[in-house]
Amino acid sequence: MPNPPVICTFNTTSKLIDIVQSIAVITSPPVLGAGAPIVLNASGQLDLSLIATPIPVPGGTTPQLQYDNAGVFAGLGGSAADGVNGLLTLTGMGTGVVLKLFGDTHGSDIQDWYLNGATLVANINQYGSLTIAPTPTISANPALVVVGDGTNDIAQFQITAGSPAVTINTGGGMMIAGDFSFGGHLNTEQYTSPPAANTDLAGTITITASTTEPYTFTNPFVGTDPPVVVLTPTSDPTTTGTYWITYQGGAGNWTGFTANVSLVGTITFNYMVMGNPN
Repeated sequence: MPNPPVICTFNTTSKLIDIVQSIAVITSPPVLGAGAPIVLNASGQLDLSLIATPIPVPGGTTPQLQYDNAGVFAGLGGSAADGVNGLLTLTGMGTGVVLKLFGDTHGSDIQDWYLNGATLVANINQYGSLTIAPTPTISANPALVVVGDGTNDIAQFQITAGSPAVTINTGGGMMIAGDFSFGGHLNTEQYTSPPAANTDLAGTITITASTTEPYTFTNPFVGTDPPVVVLTPTSDPTTTGTYWITYQGGAGNWTGFTANVSLVGTITFNYMVMGNPN
């Protein structure tokens, strides 16, 4: 049969709980074990025993992140958290990867980056594709800026690992492994301010009251063989006779070409140059 109800009050003097009324008389206290929070003593009173709960002590040093090290708090080396400004810094302390992020199995993005927590400006989707979409009304900066080190290629896009498709070399030159198609115009202006009319790719050259006119490449061609130079006269070349080109420099350092005609006169040619630039 269950024990009858017990009416208790807290005795502020003795700091014990007094049993005020009990239907049944308890002749012996229950044995609850050492350290039990409530024990009924021989006098019919309940003894309270306060068990102190240990307060976890942070590990490491301020302001390191905390992690569970076999049940004990420890500080994450190389980490620093700014609780006021919501900032986090991670610095690798060994040879491993500083931060790894794994996507889930539900098709969610691996990462989303927001401008001031409102506008999505970049994301890496579940397949690892990167999309960058800056807000033009806020910033006039380019979507992507890649700065080279002056020694290695600035950027490289690969078909598969180790198989480059497009390479932008240390001098800003672009090399394409496959076909190159244009949907618009090929701008042949020199990338200067203001743009130069003639470039190493194409331009015009005029022989004035002479039989020769030289052109010096902005960047020498370093192939063993010289680049291919095509001259097209912009007017009837009868008065200046036959025309041809000669090269300046030599194997490994083709510095330019010279337009030649057989008769003294004035004539303008369009030219195009194709070859190994560097």
